[in-house]
Order: sequence, then structure tokens, then C-alpha cells
Amino acid sequence: MGKLKLYPAMDLLGGECVRLAQGRFEDKTVYSSSPLEIAAGFQADGAQAMHIVDLEGAKDPARRQVALLRELLKSIEIEVQVGGGIRSLQDAAELVELGADRVVIGSLAVQQPGVTESIIRALGAGRVTLALDLAVGKDGVARVAIKGWQESSALTLEDVLERYRALGVSHLLCTDIQRDGMLTGPAVGLYRGLRQAYPDLEIQASGGIRDLRDLSELENADVPAAILGRSIYAGTLNLKAALGPC
Repeated sequence: MGKLKLYPAMDLLGGECVRLAQGRFEDKTVYSSSPLEIAAGFQADGAQAMHIVDLEGAKDPARRQVALLRELLKSIEIEVQVGGGIRSLQDAAELVELGADRVVIGSLAVQQPGVTESIIRALGAGRVTLALDLAVGKDGVARVAIKGWQESSALTLEDVLERYRALGVSHLLCTDIQRDGMLTGPAVGLYRGLRQAYPDLEIQASGGIRDLRDLSELENADVPAAILGRSIYAGTLNLKAALGPC
């Protein structure tokens, strides 16, 4: 795509590359037992950035796949943001030391804003991607989901975002949880509205993207970036073609 920055995604569980449907561990599909080969393929296809989630770390930070992450991050030369179970400054700093360009902070930003602020101040706002998982209610309001999407907080996206924008955070990953992993198309209207409200942010659209037409719609809505997950593993979207000229 021309202006749209693409982040092919990799979810790691038990040393394998997997995808979860709407965040459910019981609804897991294993796509590869060699994450290094997948990452090398992304780079060979022309990806300039990548999104990694350590699902083991998300379940239990003590089980973070440190050795695999270190090997992965050393094996490629592209920009990488990494998330999954970041609970403290120590967790975030460890990922940066392993080679992550940015750490992805989700539930922590809602539940422990003080800890999140300490991470931003210590590492710098440019080292942090704020990840907000959204559940759009019948009233049309996007509220932030927490605890692996099991709970919806009373906070709106704007409630959370304003606090961290003031600290200089400029990368925002927004996932529409009803669409994630479902290949039903992205919530273009949601991202268009966010882009209009926050033109200074790199908004990363996540959830539902299935093909090149979806990417074109996001690009036409002036969305800066998109996370590509199930579509590239299921074959509904060819990454190399998506990264090529429109």
C-alpha cells in the first residue's frame, strides 16, 4: 500500500506461531512451529515493521518466552513492537533490552496508570505503543475492554487516551474485539473518526482485515497503519502484494 504502514503480526504460544479467535485461548489455530521462518518471510516480502505478542507472557509474565524473543529480534532488521503481559517497568525494559523498538501496553494502561506513566517516563514516549481493545456498545460508544477482553470497563477510548497523549505517546493500536480474527472487515468508520479527532497519532487499525480491498478502504480513510493477522495466515491477503505499490 502507498501510505498505509503494515504490521504483519505474530502471536507466540508454546514456541509456536498461533492465532486466537477474539482472544480465546481455547479457540487456537497453530500456523507454524517455526516463528523465525515466519519472521524471515515477512522481512523478505518487504515488511518494514512487525507486531509480536507473547501469549505465554500475557498469561503469566514469569513464563515470558525470553529466549525465543531474543532470537527472533536478533534475526530480523525491521522495526518490531512487542507486547504480552507487561506488568511493570522491569517487564517493559527487558523487552527493549531484548531488541524491541517499542513495547505494547494494554490493560496496564487502564488498570495501573501510575505504572504505565513510569514506563513512559523511563523509556520515553517513543518506545511505547498504547493498545486499547474496544467494545462498541449498542449506544455506539467505544469502551475499553480489559483482562484479555473478558471485561468491559466504564472508560471510553478518549478517557484513557487523553492521559497518555499528554505524556507524548504517539502510537495507538486500536482493536475492535468483535471483529478480531473473524475476517469480517475492519471498522473503517471507527478509525476514520479517530483519525479525524487525533491527526497527530499513528493509529494502527486492528481487527477484521481480510483482503486488499479492506486495506484500500483504510487508506482512503487516511488511517496511518494496520495490523495484519489471520488474513495473511489464512491466505485471504498476500503480504507481498499488499506491501507493493497500489
